[in-house]
Amino acid sequence: MKIILRIIGESFVLAWNSLKGNKLRSILSLLSITVGIFSIIAVFTMVDSFRNKITSSVESLGDDVIFIQKMPWAPEEGDEEYAWWKYFQRPHPDMKDLKAIEKRVSSAESSGYAIAGTRKVRYLNSEMNDVVVLGVSYHYADVQKLNLLSGRYFTEAEVNGGRPLVIVGATVVEEIFGNTEPLGKIIKVKGRNLRVIGVFEKEGESMVGNSHDERVVIPVGYANQILNMKRAESFIMVKAKPGISNAMLKNELISVLRAVRKLSPKADNTFALNETSVVLNQLDMLFGIVNIVG
Repeated sequence: MKIILRIIGESFVLAWNSLKGNKLRSILSLLSITVGIFSIIAVFTMVDSFRNKITSSVESLGDDVIFIQKMPWAPEEGDEEYAWWKYFQRPHPDMKDLKAIEKRVSSAESSGYAIAGTRKVRYLNSEMNDVVVLGVSYHYADVQKLNLLSGRYFTEAEVNGGRPLVIVGATVVEEIFGNTEPLGKIIKVKGRNLRVIGVFEKEGESMVGNSHDERVVIPVGYANQILNMKRAESFIMVKAKPGISNAMLKNELISVLRAVRKLSPKADNTFALNETSVVLNQLDMLFGIVNIVG
């Protein structure tokens, strides 16, 4: 904003000095300067709006949540560049990792597992392509904020027993149900019948892809009926207890995950521990450069 005010001030001083010498030329110059100033203001406004939107989306993930994934969100310590070829060789987090965390990580308040893939979703003669199908553990809802417009979440028995149940996003409802009440209806995903027990509130667009509008959520125990469990993307979210720092939580997670994966003392970690501060720091650097260039 200081840059904009300085530009405006200098521009009007220049315009006033020129006006005294040549009125017609100065008026034309003033007009072009004014257009330029408002163009700059418009660009800065758009940049600020975009920054606020993406920052809000990232912050909605939770600043006290650690995401255990195959790939890191930024180059890891000791890597001068993003070594994707190394990260790509890692295994995806699985339910074995989750159970070890739930049992042995004392600094965690709650932990949730999710595995995702895209499938066609059908109700009678209506269908929607490329819908994200998310298979979740019972405590996923304790870490990821879920707002239901109607219906309910899964019981622990339904998740562990792999019941063919589903909670659908607002956009999915609009596309395949229209004005029909979705609760209790049967939808088909990869030829499997799933009974709708809940509908998510409309969340709107997310810059980081965590909106449930275009998702359907199923119990993780049923996910192997619909998703390729070896190839689908999976992650574990771990929420810290009150008063526990992310650094403390990460240290305990590293210890437990290295043990459950039987890594030798000299072996590199075969998992990434991601947190929103990594993304927010990268955004600050990016928009800092934009402001300097602007």
